[in-house]
Amino acid sequence: MKALTFLLKPVSSACNMGCDYCFYADVSARRALPCAPRMTEPFLREMLGRIRLSLSDGDAVCFVFQGGEPTLAGLDFYRRFFEITGEWERRLRISYAFQTNGLLLDEESIYRAMDTKGTGEFVPLNFNAKTGKVTNGKSTLADEAKLGRIRDHLDGLLIDMAKNLYSGRIDAEPLCTGGRSPCTYCEFRCACTHRDGEHERTINIKDDPFAE
Repeated sequence: MKALTFLLKPVSSACNMGCDYCFYADVSARRALPCAPRMTEPFLREMLGRIRLSLSDGDAVCFVFQGGEPTLAGLDFYRRFFEITGEWERRLRISYAFQTNGLLLDEESIYRAMDTKGTGEFVPLNFNAKTGKVTNGKSTLADEAKLGRIRDHLDGLLIDMAKNLYSGRIDAEPLCTGGRSPCTYCEFRCACTHRDGEHERTINIKDDPFAE
């Protein structure tokens, strides 16, 4: 039996965020065609048809969706995709994975399409077994405004890091949590010569630091 994995980019490098640190944005910008057209339904059906011909009963196949931001392909794209592969489930072992921005847009139609059976296997959500409702949405769902605040915060951190490096501020300042220093298990302690109790950081984080 075979076990195959296919990495798919249904929207090429298209993304709904503009993170300055994104390596793939830089890579795609240097190509002759920075962002290829979105995957069409005829192409999708042709591709899946060829994949199915390469598989035998009992084989395992995993489809990994990547971008850019793969959810920009839209609900109809994934509905068609799952309709086709759903016909294979009796003869093949099929799994799916998404590489997304990390948080899910707070829109039920999106996360329901990503996890049609409400298992929590494909999205970072917990579903109530009886009602099917999401029980941990506060920590895993975000609207566009909140995603923007997170992006701005990350951009600020990167700018501060660059300024510190440029000014020569590279002292080891370990982050201590739970009263324990990471220096106790760091293999490079002898190189940085950090002294316990000096220049150590602690962080107090609110339950939702990016809430309005």
